[in-house]
Amino acid sequence: MGDDYGWADASGTGPFRFSSLQADASAEVERWHAYPGSSVTWLENRGTAWLDGIRWVPLLDEGSRAAALEEGHVDCIQNPSLLHVDRLAAHPDLRVIEYQQSSLAYLALDQETGEFGFDDVRVRRAVSWAIDRPRLVGRDLGGHGWAAHGPIPSHSPWYDPSVEAMDQYDPEASERLLDEAGFPRDAEGIRMTVPVIVLQDATIHRVARSVQEMLANVGIRLELEHISGFQEFYAAAANHPPAFISKWLWPDPVDAIVGFVDSRYHPGPNWQRATSPAIDAACDAWRTAPDDEAQRSGAQRLQRACAEDLPLIPLYFPAAVWAHHRRVRGWQPMAANLYPLYNDVWLDPATERST
Repeated sequence: MGDDYGWADASGTGPFRFSSLQADASAEVERWHAYPGSSVTWLENRGTAWLDGIRWVPLLDEGSRAAALEEGHVDCIQNPSLLHVDRLAAHPDLRVIEYQQSSLAYLALDQETGEFGFDDVRVRRAVSWAIDRPRLVGRDLGGHGWAAHGPIPSHSPWYDPSVEAMDQYDPEASERLLDEAGFPRDAEGIRMTVPVIVLQDATIHRVARSVQEMLANVGIRLELEHISGFQEFYAAAANHPPAFISKWLWPDPVDAIVGFVDSRYHPGPNWQRATSPAIDAACDAWRTAPDDEAQRSGAQRLQRACAEDLPLIPLYFPAAVWAHHRRVRGWQPMAANLYPLYNDVWLDPATERST
């Protein structure tokens, strides 16, 4: 619709209309008085919004988000630093909502780059076994996450716990596999030096440094390159670097992971160019499942095939964290919806800050 989009017609604004958009500074909406109403049955308020408007501001430095809420500059925040969640939860005027995010942070190894042997499942398994995932979660996520041993978040109804036994921390076994695959240590103790591009995200940066440290212990040196901006990162991934660390986020995790591991999605989003007949067959079983039971079977088959073949190296499932001042009422982010609705939200003027 060109310049008419958002003015003559719009999609997704609900009971609001856009009123202001300033790149990199803010986006604002105002109440739409002619809103015809919502068909979402679980909303309390299915009519005109109670709020006069909403203003969103980007806080790119994750360390500033908790302070912005504590100091009263904002009413709500999404994605505070996971290292600050306990602090926010202890604040008497604040409320924290936390649940497992439908996402996966992962390390991908390009299987068509022969230099590093990433087409050999022994090498991929050696990399995976060298990573202490509980340590990543405890140290780099402040405990607000879950170790990932398979591609599907562990709170998903499709999750298959059998993958946990297939992928455990065992650096000694990792070293043996690397020796068997023909990658001995050199005089300096290095087996290979691998360039890795890393998604711009503070948590992922901390984890990347820890993974770098863990793989160094088995003789794999990672050279990390942090890339700012999603568009820039995915453009770099499409050029098939030897390795990258990324994260996906999507409400249906099986639908998401199919795109990242099915060989028909070369060159992307299967940017690591993983190819496995067993995984492809499991993806097809999921797509063509005629009922819930067949979908469950396909999802579990896919998880086991991924745990066996390692088209990508799962790292962790993060917590989704939202926090707000207690005067904000009716704001209810939930796992089934990536973004909260604001139909039921109102501000209680009688609720003042205690500090």
